[in-house]
Amino acid sequence: MKIFLTLSVLLFTSLTPLLSQELKGIVINKENNSPIPFASIWVVDLNSGASCNSQGKFSLDFSLPQTMNLKVSAIGYTSSIVTLNKKDTSLITIALSPSHIELQEMEISTTTGILQNYSITNVESKSLEELTTISTTSLGQSLGNISGVYSNSTGNGINKPVIRGMSGMRVSTYLNGLKIENQQWGGDHGIGVDALGIEKVEVIKGASSLLYGSDALGGVIYLHEEEYAESNKFEAGITSQFESNSLGVTNGFHMKISKKNIRFNLFGNQTSHADYQVPSENYVFNSRFKGQGIKAALGMNKKNWVGNIRYTFVHNELGIPGHTHDSVPSQDDLFKTTTSRKKTLPLQVNSSHFLSTDHKFFFEKSDLKFTFGLVSNNLEEYDEKVTIPGIAMKLSTFSYNGLWSLNRWKKHTFLLGSQGNFQTNRNNERAEEILLQDLESNSVGLFSMIHSKWSKRLETQIGIRADRNEFTISRGSLNEEKLTLDYQSINYSAGLSYTENKHAYRLNISSGYRPPHPIESLANGVHHSSRRFEIGSLALRPEFANQLDVSYEYKNDHVSVLVNPYISVIQNYVFLSFTESFINNYPVVNYEQNELTYFYGGEVSFHYHPHFLHNLHIETNFTYLFAEDEKGRAISQIPQPRIMTLLTYDIESKFKILPISLALQNTYFGSQNRVIENEINSSAYNLLDLGASWKIAAPKLKGQVKIGARNVTNTSYINHLSEIKPLGIQNPGRNFYISLNLSINQKIK
Repeated sequence: MKIFLTLSVLLFTSLTPLLSQELKGIVINKENNSPIPFASIWVVDLNSGASCNSQGKFSLDFSLPQTMNLKVSAIGYTSSIVTLNKKDTSLITIALSPSHIELQEMEISTTTGILQNYSITNVESKSLEELTTISTTSLGQSLGNISGVYSNSTGNGINKPVIRGMSGMRVSTYLNGLKIENQQWGGDHGIGVDALGIEKVEVIKGASSLLYGSDALGGVIYLHEEEYAESNKFEAGITSQFESNSLGVTNGFHMKISKKNIRFNLFGNQTSHADYQVPSENYVFNSRFKGQGIKAALGMNKKNWVGNIRYTFVHNELGIPGHTHDSVPSQDDLFKTTTSRKKTLPLQVNSSHFLSTDHKFFFEKSDLKFTFGLVSNNLEEYDEKVTIPGIAMKLSTFSYNGLWSLNRWKKHTFLLGSQGNFQTNRNNERAEEILLQDLESNSVGLFSMIHSKWSKRLETQIGIRADRNEFTISRGSLNEEKLTLDYQSINYSAGLSYTENKHAYRLNISSGYRPPHPIESLANGVHHSSRRFEIGSLALRPEFANQLDVSYEYKNDHVSVLVNPYISVIQNYVFLSFTESFINNYPVVNYEQNELTYFYGGEVSFHYHPHFLHNLHIETNFTYLFAEDEKGRAISQIPQPRIMTLLTYDIESKFKILPISLALQNTYFGSQNRVIENEINSSAYNLLDLGASWKIAAPKLKGQVKIGARNVTNTSYINHLSEIKPLGIQNPGRNFYISLNLSINQKIK
């Protein structure tokens, strides 16, 4: 770490200003050269910017880096990405093309730094506003609205993403460059963060991202925090949402202030939900939960340096529904006729601190970025006693990530980086049991990539990555000697993209590697929240994956179609095997693995905006996955086929009492009958959601009101990925919601 810090100081002190003068310009209509009023000018590298005045003119009077990307957008026009360097004058003209609809906004991918239209991998980017057209209870539920992404749930409060049939340790989640570490090996351990301060989500599906680790066999979820306010602006606001099904209340606030070269964001929220109601009008006992969160970000820039310091704290108290020690559970234990928020057992208490700092240095032909982070996660599970936890563990992680991007050649961009972390996991002496022994781990990865743009149509990308993972485990009562497990691997990624007029083709082949986690190797105890006795195996070998991913995309002014089939082959796939044995009335499960496991599937997305009805949008996506081992046997926890259709209609009216938008979403889940022994089949079902939104506009106050209902028809169903499915506990019934968002925005001196 000292080497990285010393290098950062030397680089910072040696920089000289190359483009620090005021940058002025004008945004015009490409067709008639008329100015575009109030267009947005956003400096992507700084997460800050400004707006044009009524004559389309803008001024960026803060310190700017030597090279930068400007994102220029305006209502009714196609957005544009403009790259500037020291050769550009201080007065620029940017032309935008008129467009009544932009099916996909132009973006620079946070995960790759490349325009998404030309990315080798299909990076799916969605704003949180898009994902919550129909409001959701949690961030995990919102992610389930992305094609190819599902949600594994334990009641209402615990959700974790599932990408192409994989979750947990096979899916990496990042919060602005910092990997979330929160004992993600547990099926009942949620994503670890909520929607507080999140603006955008990027998803890379499958083992195709060498930049963020080869262990993400299922994919990578990158959570992008809200941007700073425009330069010399102050913004503040409040949010509130109420849900009828669980009497859930979520309240939050935010504050943003931005001067020329320094910016600050602050967010906070609190949520509380009682037990949720199923269609039979009974309540699922102990599905209640509550939580608090706070988030702060400080951004600075000077000359050719940009830096950010970010902190997030999340605390959740989660009831565990379906708790019973009986082999045949009683319905009286699982359901109640009344609801409550009162804390009861069993209970999971999860607290996490995320602290990170990132620094980016700009040069004439390259840029260099460092990210350092600390994550502290405290997990406690209470089963029988409110004062003594059954399990209590503290996971501490220091991580680092360095990336050098060299653009010295006209057609080629060279990426070189390193990534790793140091972890310690300690059991609390108060805990009654030890499921996972104390351990220390050291992971390091080195990677390089070459992105080549051979022409306006053809681009290629080739990369290689080497990883080493070392675990040192205290055997505890089993053996006082320490056990060291060492794994290493080399992985690759290669692909191309070809665009021609309205057509885009992508082909990517890649490999991935995931070492067995110590919980899989040495587990020997009760996992209270999952209601089972887990037994690991030292004979487990690392997982190795190879994936072939192909996509075709067609876009014109009114239609967008994406077809994305794939095949993934995983060697030594680890899974939980249920036995017929019981220990202390808990079913015994063993960690085992297959020789070969095959995942075949694909996603199809369709977005239609009819020319004759400009206010209507029709979006549909279809997701399907088929999985089997080398003997043709089914794989457990494979999600159901899904067709999701969202219709939105924008209303233009002088009457403020009318909503500005209406939304109708229909989600069809097909049956899942390919299951392993002791796994339950899932029937097909259909969910209907409705929503409407109103705009609040005043001279100094802006906002939005949303009302709607999820599961309007009160359908009784159990999702195949529900952790409490074996107990016959249904998902929530009809749920009405209302939400309010208010904010003020004003200039400051």
